[in-house]
Amino acid sequence: MVDDEPAIVTVWRRILESIGCEVIAADSGFTAVEVLQTQTMDFVITDLNMPKYDGYFLLDYLNVRFGKGAFPVFVCSGYIEDEDDWKREHDVLRLISKPFSAGKERDTFRDFISSL
Repeated sequence: MVDDEPAIVTVWRRILESIGCEVIAADSGFTAVEVLQTQTMDFVITDLNMPKYDGYFLLDYLNVRFGKGAFPVFVCSGYIEDEDDWKREHDVLRLISKPFSAGKERDTFRDFISSL
């Protein structure tokens, strides 16, 4: 989980841990890259707008390291206007608009986890 807002990280931690996921949080794209260089992840949820190194930095890193669209990425942001075009352009699995429903996301991620 990559977000610079501690409250958002807390919500995602509760959602994901409630369905059996282990959550590793990072507060920037840079910190996420450091974690990904030493640990294996099944997927990433990232915000886009963060200070220093943002979600776009992280998306670029993932596309270079794993191949474009090869690593499961979910983007959680409140700043995307044309969601379908943006999602295709950046090869993300799903765009989650803020604010989001914790119950809906729990169900969605439960289904996603069961498909891994």
